Amino acid sequence: MQRFIAVAVVALVLITAFVLWERKAAEPILPPNLYHIVIFRVSTSVSFLLAMIMFGAIISVAERPSRRRGRFPRSGAELMFASDVSDTWVATIGPR
Repeated sequence: MQRFIAVAVVALVLITAFVLWERKAAEPILPPNLYHIVIFRVSTSVSFLLAMIMFGAIISVAERPSRRRGRFPRSGAELMFASDVSDTWVATIGPR
């Protein structure tokens, strides 16, 4: 639990530093005045929520088969990561 709190605090500090940095930038990555537009706020929030759901689903898909076989759940995630990396490598560097 302490590790989770520490990671959350570090993430909050880094996000705050990023927002302050972007406010000072001449050409920010994402202009802060966009958040005054309601549809932008809603669509950004929904996109973030969907990304969290997708991340949880991917972790769950990798974890369940490992638990059924009596192995440590991380081994399934490592296999899935290796598969994703190899797929990306083949798609980018492979024959065209």
